[in-house]
Amino acid sequence: MKDDPDHTRRWLINVSGAALLSNVIPVAPAFAQGAGAAKPAATKESAEDSVKEEPLSPVTVALANYISGTLDRELPAPVVAKTKMHVLDTIAAMVSGSRLKAGVAAARYVDGLGGKPQATVVGTGILTSTVNAALANGMAAHGDETDDSHLKARFHPGCGIVPAALAHRGIRRPQR
Repeated sequence: MKDDPDHTRRWLINVSGAALLSNVIPVAPAFAQGAGAAKPAATKESAEDSVKEEPLSPVTVALANYISGTLDRELPAPVVAKTKMHVLDTIAAMVSGSRLKAGVAAARYVDGLGGKPQATVVGTGILTSTVNAALANGMAAHGDETDDSHLKARFHPGCGIVPAALAHRGIRRPQR
């Protein structure tokens, strides 16, 4: 193995996992379908191996159609306002959590992992891979215990979603 960050033990574990998963995931193509969509023609092999298809519930069809059409319409103003509040709340939890035990431990952990300098671990000078930054920032946000929550769903969406989205966008510290 090279000394290149892409050829480390972590890289080897990831590649091994991908190889294992490639043998588990079915080879037959999958298609997303809305209500009334034509199904692809079944091949001889897939017809023999297929399980009896159950009809989709009307609720599932309605939800799938609603979600698939979200990019074609503007979000309602109350949804935009609520989203902004959730994102701001999570960023505040990341900043304050970066000074707490969970955030400090996460930053130390991902700093030891290394990785390409793609995204910032909030509250530190650490630039690391997007995956590592998302992990550390998520731990900091959740460790603060002031992160957002969704009462009906009974979970904290921000600490998992916002750090991953920000890391994916490659947020970096401003250069001085």
